[in-house]
Amino acid sequence: MNLRELPSPLRIYWDLPEAAPDQALCRRICEEIIETKMLFLSLRAPGSPVGCSFREVLDALKGDSIGISLTVPGSAATPSFLAGLSGSAVTTLLIDTSSLSEVRSFFEKWEPYGKGELTPGVSFANSRRNYREIPGVVSFCLQQGVHNLVFPIQRLGTEGAAYLEPEGGYELAAKLRAMDYSSMRITIHDPFLWQIFYPEADYHEGGCQAANSMLYLSRDYKVYPCPVMPLELGDLHETTLGEIINSAKKEELRQSLLIPPVDCAPCPQADKCLGGCRGRALASAGSLDRRDPACWYV
Repeated sequence: MNLRELPSPLRIYWDLPEAAPDQALCRRICEEIIETKMLFLSLRAPGSPVGCSFREVLDALKGDSIGISLTVPGSAATPSFLAGLSGSAVTTLLIDTSSLSEVRSFFEKWEPYGKGELTPGVSFANSRRNYREIPGVVSFCLQQGVHNLVFPIQRLGTEGAAYLEPEGGYELAAKLRAMDYSSMRITIHDPFLWQIFYPEADYHEGGCQAANSMLYLSRDYKVYPCPVMPLELGDLHETTLGEIINSAKKEELRQSLLIPPVDCAPCPQADKCLGGCRGRALASAGSLDRRDPACWYV
């Protein structure tokens, strides 16, 4: 199987709606996710309290073999809420954070941590403003026995493209070299942040996976190639998930992403990384034919 050209995505990122959901549409989407034999579903719930759309999605997917991760704000993850997840389809629970103080605030007061059926991990939304806190987050997780740490893909609509300048990357790499985090499960979607954490290993996904191994479903039921690429593939009010997956529009985009950007032509790594995060290039430079601004090979 050519992992750069999959017939159907393996994972959907679904940010659940803030307002009261379209219940019939949510049920239909869940049925289509099951029909496509998706392996993973990453749900992101709105603020506290978690809306009814979350419950309906879990009920609709209960009993299916899909692996479901759920990211919620710390304010929503009360002991009673976590107890309510027992027996649900959720296999991974993450607490949404963007600062070391938020990580500490949740886990230092969470006494039952590690004793329940579903123990929480950390989703840390890194940016150019908070990257210096990453070593502290890793250290705190190690001290507290938090084994699951995720650096999520930036969402559409957030201001600017989140990435480290090369100088910041070198600074972070130097601090991480002194730490042993081999016991942790660290999920990194940014190929250049991956290189900082694991300098001796090739990036496992081998180039941009937008419209290939992943799709993104926004809070207003629109489908995009990935959470950071602002190119709409379809609206689920008007079409089905299966039709979007098999559409010529998606296939044409995927083929264009298999060609490294013109900016990357002189780089010996171009055929391997395919230009890094192409959504970040589009968001920051307005073109898929520009290199990822986070690239260290300049």
